[in-house]
Amino acid sequence: MFSCNKKPHKGNGMAPQLGKDNKLDLERYGKILGYLQYENTIYWSRLGFIFASQAALLGFSVRFLVNALTHPSYITSGLAIGLAVVGLLLCRIGRQMVQGGLRWLYRWERLLREIEPFAYGDLEVLRNSKTDEPGTMNISVRNLANKVLDVFIWTWIVVLTVVLLVLFFSYWSQLSCPA
Repeated sequence: MFSCNKKPHKGNGMAPQLGKDNKLDLERYGKILGYLQYENTIYWSRLGFIFASQAALLGFSVRFLVNALTHPSYITSGLAIGLAVVGLLLCRIGRQMVQGGLRWLYRWERLLREIEPFAYGDLEVLRNSKTDEPGTMNISVRNLANKVLDVFIWTWIVVLTVVLLVLFFSYWSQLSCPA
């Protein structure tokens, strides 16, 4: 791996310094860009699987939620509660995957920003990449992904709350109106 600072390699010498050889700086930039592209692909693939699994689980749990609301029973309510808990656990795992992926994405982007002045001079490829053009907004799609996960978390909390309330009132009505 290339070093972007002047600290010694683990080997027996100094890493070539940035700015000494433009061709080497461009090569470094290209390799690190490749790592960023790979991590970005992995990040969005994982996120796609998380969102697909959440949507599928939510669609599957609607069946039990409707049954728990229309014909409350301990079995359908228990299944709906179980699916909501699994959904929340998947959200937690998804959040950890997002944070882990972001760590690598930010690392490669930071290294690219460090090398960019030596590789491209005044041309700013990643540095200052936010646009000030009229009619555009600086929205972080990565932050938007976290917000989608938040929507799933709140959806599961609502499902869990509704089922627990139905169970509570169903049980309460059986106690207050014995047959």
